[in-house]
Amino acid sequence: NAIPAAAGAMGIPATFFIWIDVVGAAIWSVSVTFAGYTFGYALSRWLPRIERYEHWLAIGVVVVGMLGVLGHWLVRWRRERRQSLASPPERSG
Repeated sequence: NAIPAAAGAMGIPATFFIWIDVVGAAIWSVSVTFAGYTFGYALSRWLPRIERYEHWLAIGVVVVGMLGVLGHWLVRWRRERRQSLASPPERSG
């Protein structure tokens, strides 16, 4: 991790860095735990409503995934085609 090295290069004392690191980790863990709890609670409230549409949601996820793959192939095909048109044909001798 580059942060301790950067803190040392800036002359920050190790004890101060550790204190700030512990406080930051505590804030991060509490906020992520709270966000997970809130998301889980919201999901449990919306899940009965979403179950009516789960087949359509699954189909939508599959379609979006297929469109992503198709878009990737199309971009790659166009790039290869553009490169082949830009390069002169090879002459065999």
